[in-house]
Amino acid sequence: MPSTPDSPATKAGNTLLQRMMNSDIPKTHFFRLLTIPHVAQPDLSSAITSQEDEDAMEMLPQSFAKEESQDPLNPLASPVWRPSGAWKWITGMGIRACKNVVTLSCDKKSSLYFGTGTIATEIKTESVQFLCKTWPLDANMKEFVTEVALHKCQMRALAGTYVPTIIGVFTGVGIANMLMELPHQAFWLQASTDMPDVLKKRCVEAFEKLHAAGILHGSPHLRHLLIGGDARVTIMNFERSRVLEPVSNAHISQAKADAAELRLEMRKVKYQLDYDDARAKEKEKWERYKARIEYSKREVLREAMDPPSYAPPVLEVLEEDVLDPPIDTRRVKSWAPERTYSSARFVVPTITPEAFASAVEKFIANIRRLEREGDGPPPSRSPSPEPPAMQSFRDQSLVDQDPKPSSPEKPPVPRRSSRKRRDAPDDAETPPKRRKTVVICPPLPITPAATMESAASPPPKAITVESFIGSSPTFSNHDADQFYRGPTM
Repeated sequence: MPSTPDSPATKAGNTLLQRMMNSDIPKTHFFRLLTIPHVAQPDLSSAITSQEDEDAMEMLPQSFAKEESQDPLNPLASPVWRPSGAWKWITGMGIRACKNVVTLSCDKKSSLYFGTGTIATEIKTESVQFLCKTWPLDANMKEFVTEVALHKCQMRALAGTYVPTIIGVFTGVGIANMLMELPHQAFWLQASTDMPDVLKKRCVEAFEKLHAAGILHGSPHLRHLLIGGDARVTIMNFERSRVLEPVSNAHISQAKADAAELRLEMRKVKYQLDYDDARAKEKEKWERYKARIEYSKREVLREAMDPPSYAPPVLEVLEEDVLDPPIDTRRVKSWAPERTYSSARFVVPTITPEAFASAVEKFIANIRRLEREGDGPPPSRSPSPEPPAMQSFRDQSLVDQDPKPSSPEKPPVPRRSSRKRRDAPDDAETPPKRRKTVVICPPLPITPAATMESAASPPPKAITVESFIGSSPTFSNHDADQFYRGPTM
């Protein structure tokens, strides 16, 4: 029976949250938002668990048929996404009774919502909760192509640790749906500048892993960094992403990035989080540049007035200012979070207030442990639900037997002693901490490329879904209604 605002479970959960708020945790917006009592909504919870709903629809595996047949379920159709890993068992299956429970974000190109549905097998019916990102079906689905291509190629090794695990890609009514696992089964929050440093560090490490895979996010805002109830960081929204090495495939179009843009994006991430005093460091870098400009102007005037034999003193410039030019962050609005931005919290509607309070208590205890003992690489999340027995499938040929490729483990690096060896020479030179040069560094131009909001290279002329999927170039280009089966009421 669902709990009510006056039930003992709700009162116990609220009491636990109030006791945590009165403890020694920081009185910041992050922790105040975290400890706001969760009010159960019985009507919403019952609507989620109900299998009969006039607004519920069925999602089918998305595929694009060849000209010989317009039925996406025929053997000639090419699937957009083949489930792998723990979700391999749903290959070829649809999601029934799908419901948009809570819309989380919406813009002109896509929307994101928390939803529920069921997967029916011969043995039983499995309930599944997910995040669903949708795109309208049209002839040029650039954002859909960009995001799905990354999940299929460069981000496969990061799935479940730093980026969402994809359940599958399905059709809707005039839309394409990408279903993802939840960041956490209880709750998650958007990143903020006042959250604990250990969480900021995890956000930076997540982007380091993303960049190590050669991926430029393209829109690194705090709202795209989700902090799960297990203190894991999930990076969302890759519609504007580009890569260092685009996939050499005629059916996948990926825009190219360069190493300088990756470094600039990392500076922007740290600036938005204010990680390790990044904002003060960027301001100091810009002030150094302005001082060099003023110095240069004075010396030019003095050289014109003094005898020809006058030689201006050499001005030393830090190498870091040459490699990463200074930026006036006050003029580039995409660097700082929007003034209207305020981090939000999402609680899974089916969780009880008492269970939510318990999850918050474990979250805070985990943060304190990480602050005391340090942090390590996060393991992959375990997906839900568990797959049923494989013999329950009628068509075993639909299941891909190839295992998901795993990245080889690197051998441990031997630790080096900080003590000086006895046979080492006394006059051994150590490299300087900062290398200096005499070049006067110009500022980074204030261009769309500097804001990381637009691609440096022009987009392909026609990135059609037909050119993105399948191994044959002969795909039809009829209306979406001819490709997809509509919802079943």
